[in-house]
Amino acid sequence: MEIQSTQYTPPMQNVQEIRNAVPVKSTEAQPSPQTVAQKDETTFSDTAVKLADSIRSEESESSTVRFELVNRVKKEIAAGTYDTPEKMDIALDRLLSRLNPS
Repeated sequence: MEIQSTQYTPPMQNVQEIRNAVPVKSTEAQPSPQTVAQKDETTFSDTAVKLADSIRSEESESSTVRFELVNRVKKEIAAGTYDTPEKMDIALDRLLSRLNPS
């Protein structure tokens, strides 16, 4: 490899040459619409299916409780009653105990 200069800039092509360029046609066979529409498939083991079902059922059982909690907290925040000095003290105590376990 030969380095001509650290300031070397390759010559620019004429814009008109680029505009007049004829696209090259590909010699490769184009895929037919039938091959483009193929679908992927996956299969799961029985264990994986049972595990997924178990997770879904646990989520659906607990989702009602979480939904109620979220609605209650939203209402408290809207009313301005969610953040209280007592809650902040409890949160700070918990944070400090996690950072400095005794």
